Amino acid sequence: LKKTRGSRDNIRFVSNGEADIAISQFDSWSEQVSKDKSLLQKVRLLMPLYSEELHVVTSQKIKSLKELKGKRISIGADASGIETTSLLVLQTLNIRTPDVKLFREPTANALAMLKIHERDALFVVAGAPVKAFQILKKPSFRLNSINKNERKTLTSGLLQYRNATISENQYSWLKKKKIKTISVDSVLIGSAMLKDRDVNQLLRQIFANQKALENRHEKFRQLNVLKIKKLLSRNREQFHRAVVDTFKTL
Repeated sequence: LKKTRGSRDNIRFVSNGEADIAISQFDSWSEQVSKDKSLLQKVRLLMPLYSEELHVVTSQKIKSLKELKGKRISIGADASGIETTSLLVLQTLNIRTPDVKLFREPTANALAMLKIHERDALFVVAGAPVKAFQILKKPSFRLNSINKNERKTLTSGLLQYRNATISENQYSWLKKKKIKTISVDSVLIGSAMLKDRDVNQLLRQIFANQKALENRHEKFRQLNVLKIKKLLSRNREQFHRAVVDTFKTL
């Protein structure tokens, strides 16, 4: 196992041969492939795993994304998937870098800074429930919704964001409040040089051990062969050659 800062690091490590398999957010993957098509000669998609929700965490005073202009925002660690999503969301919603002060730092640091009023907001992209938020009884921060028009803009682009809802089922302190947001898939990527039999065995082992994975995090309940086949049909050229044959028999 290799510790990294996040998605862009993971893509780079597989690309340069420092890792055989890694996890990336799908928007980070799509952005890197769009910038450099030759990446597909070194790295390939293996399968989507589960969706990760965008948590827009702010001070209690901020009640909409429009109010982020002029504020101090943490966008995750450098080279992380959170950074990629944060920048894409801000850009898509026309909140330009000169309009805000951005900080690249781990989520734990950002939360600590928010508590002492040194940050106004932070973006977190993770499968809800996030344990650090779930254990809270009455958080000092606010979890903000993305309004309907903003979500329509974000989900109509090429990055395949989807509408999502966070509720008291994930965080009891929300009570009956529903947070409308977006989600992005977390995907398994691997070296294009992986042997077909190894890819086949890996994917079969994941499904064979799905219950054990669900015990680690409920998001693994989203593992679904039909969902994977749909993504495979839309992005076939990005997948490892062995994936197509594997999912014909799963």
